[in-house]
Amino acid sequence: MILSFKFKDRSMKLLSVITSVFLACALSAHASVVFVDPGFDGSFDDDGNGTQTLQTSTGEWLNDVEVEYENWVIADGAANLGADTVDGTDRERARALAQSVFDNQTNTGLFNFQFDIKISATPVAGNDDLAVYLLGWNDGQTSPQVDLANSNDAYLNLVFINGASSLLGGNEIILVNDGVTAAATDLGIAADNTFDSVSIEVDLGVSGYDYYAVVFTGESDSDVEFSIDNVGLVAVPELSAFGLLASCFGLACVMVRRRG
Repeated sequence: MILSFKFKDRSMKLLSVITSVFLACALSAHASVVFVDPGFDGSFDDDGNGTQTLQTSTGEWLNDVEVEYENWVIADGAANLGADTVDGTDRERARALAQSVFDNQTNTGLFNFQFDIKISATPVAGNDDLAVYLLGWNDGQTSPQVDLANSNDAYLNLVFINGASSLLGGNEIILVNDGVTAAATDLGIAADNTFDSVSIEVDLGVSGYDYYAVVFTGESDSDVEFSIDNVGLVAVPELSAFGLLASCFGLACVMVRRRG
């Protein structure tokens, strides 16, 4: 972001410089944990249907390639999960979509875990489920693992947290469980075939983590489709930075007024 101001008055120039400097500082503090292709503009790295160790597969979206069953697919700039039909028969199995990233304890403190989600229609009892995990861990701890294709249709059994910490309060947030859950409703998610933006505040602690992973797990055995887009982990701006900016702006305004 480039900010440009032109003023003839020296006091106004001072005001411009002070405002620009502290605004730049505030924006630079707005850091993020960078996921690769958060908007699903590329393609998946298909990794079969076995159990994957997330620490050894950083920086790529992992999904299943078993074509005779439903899978996460990229379409219309989003990741989509819906029931596939083969030979006239719905072939549903629980499926995971996951990415881990290396952050080297760069980021700490409060962050917003963000993603957009669309549920195409009202989920069917006994058929449709969806959950999300956000995990953090360090070198030396046992990496979490994810089973990209579980044959038992137990979508919550796809993730093995191991030595990682869950950053969402529990092991996961269940968004759909035979219907849109109260947790999803509280996040502003509705089954109306439009994207809803979700933001969940999480605490990375004073030290942060070496690795982070986001995992979506679910299954659809109806005509309902789940879509995920714009996954991110973005720092909550510190109020002190904006407070300092406001103070300097006010001081500059006083100086301009006195000069006038």
